[in-house]
Amino acid sequence: MSYRPICDIWLLARGAGSSGKPAYYGAYPSGFLRRAKDLLLSNQNDILVHLCSGTVVDPQGITIDINPEVNPDIIADATKTPFHNNQFNAVLIDPPYTEQDAEKYGEDLPSTTDLLKEALRIVKPGGKVGLLHFIVPRIPKGYEKRYITLIGVITGGAQRIRVFTVLKKENV
Repeated sequence: MSYRPICDIWLLARGAGSSGKPAYYGAYPSGFLRRAKDLLLSNQNDILVHLCSGTVVDPQGITIDINPEVNPDIIADATKTPFHNNQFNAVLIDPPYTEQDAEKYGEDLPSTTDLLKEALRIVKPGGKVGLLHFIVPRIPKGYEKRYITLIGVITGGAQRIRVFTVLKKENV
């Protein structure tokens, strides 16, 4: 076997606002975005597309969310973006994980499979897609891709463990 996925565990602090409480329900754990970008971007000048972006602020990225109240760069359903095929080097997806999570945002729960299909459509061959979720996704059929890494993301006791899955879209 010539390839073996890298597996790791990141123990990160919960994301916090100035009051010390989570700044936004579902916010990334502290330090997650920097680490994710290190894995997803080959060049630090590359654009990272954030699907289901919530309140992410990334001056080098493009944020997409269906909720205009979180001030995304583009207000759109993350399963149907306005981008061309094979346009970006990397995509990061952080959707609501459950119906209850989606209710907190006042939105419907998006299909993880549909989000992955859209990310794989807009990422260039050789590009990477990262998904933060509590499941390891089933990769949609019809895409040449491979797992690059699976990383457990923990923010402390009595918290759900999440998995950061990184896929690479193969040259097709």
